Amino acid sequence: MAYIGRTPTFGKFAAGAAARNLVDGDLKVTGDISSNDTLFKMVMDTAANEFDNILIEDGGTDGSGANAGDDICLEKETSNIVTVGANSQEKSNIMLNSFRISINGSLVKFDMIDGVVDQFEDESATADANLANEVYDATGDFYQPDDLSDISTSVGTWTATNTNAGDPNGIGDGGGTATNWRSENVSGASVTLDLGSGNTVVANKINLLQSNDAGQTTRFLFTASNNNSSYATIHDTSQSAEVTSGNFTHTMTTTDTAYRYFRLTAYKNSNYRFGLYQMTLFGAGAKKDMIIQSDSFTALTVPTESFITILHEPIDTVTLNSDFTAEVSRDGGTNFTAVTLTKEVDLASGDIVSGLVDLTSQPSGTSMQYRLKTFNARDQKIHAVALEWK
Repeated sequence: MAYIGRTPTFGKFAAGAAARNLVDGDLKVTGDISSNDTLFKMVMDTAANEFDNILIEDGGTDGSGANAGDDICLEKETSNIVTVGANSQEKSNIMLNSFRISINGSLVKFDMIDGVVDQFEDESATADANLANEVYDATGDFYQPDDLSDISTSVGTWTATNTNAGDPNGIGDGGGTATNWRSENVSGASVTLDLGSGNTVVANKINLLQSNDAGQTTRFLFTASNNNSSYATIHDTSQSAEVTSGNFTHTMTTTDTAYRYFRLTAYKNSNYRFGLYQMTLFGAGAKKDMIIQSDSFTALTVPTESFITILHEPIDTVTLNSDFTAEVSRDGGTNFTAVTLTKEVDLASGDIVSGLVDLTSQPSGTSMQYRLKTFNARDQKIHAVALEWK
């Protein structure tokens, strides 16, 4: 009877080995191929270095012979006979198919053998307490950085070129017409709003609650800057409908740059006043730096490495490992190790990025988490994550 077991102790057949009968052409056997007690090997040897050798070895009639357990053995003599495990491209393709199954089936986070897949059908597998500056889109099932928008007058600090007629910070106290800044008989007086360090906004519109003596204001000039020195014009108007008294929303002419400083300069006829009560900016602000951190997933044994695959859609130009990073923890988020991400493929819905990380420098643990971060105000969307470990 046959026995399958240990690897044989011989290598390729060397010159001078016992003679063998060779068959040149096809061999068709209609009965049994058998051996007696002294014949213990059948060798199928193809061209050198290609799938060498396939060996069938006999260990005796009951498996008790000297070579017991060696009856059938595949011996790898070259590197192309067996692939041990999957490479990163193959793993990413497997996870991509998992994403597709999850998306098509509208599945929430689901477990795999030593891994999880989450295409953000909901937020059940992300740790709310550890999320920062994120916006979850329940229709598109993705995370995106929040932005600074609709800046009210209570944000920032106001300064004025002439301060003899009211405190310019009265514009931002939410007091309506109770407090205001006025340009007393000065044409070309201005007020400047500083949103503060790290705050910028692309101003699409600016709303003014203003007063004007007998309609004598002749021009509004809106400029903006990021260094409080060099100012660019974003809107310039002398239209009577825009410079009269009341509550008016001005649509900016130039809306392609985010700025920190905004300045309003009012021009008027002499001996008249212009008063400003409130000003509000409307627009899309610069993106904040986002953090997405998962819940903990329990590994059966202590993992020594982890592989992460992410469906990532860059809106702005994004540099992996600089504007977008990934980290993995095996101790419930106490310690994280950075993953070196590589883009595997471009898709219509984004990129597949992945990376392998060694976890042995972390304290021993089986509580797996991932953490994703965005930096440098880069806009991007995270559609799905798969985390594997071993």
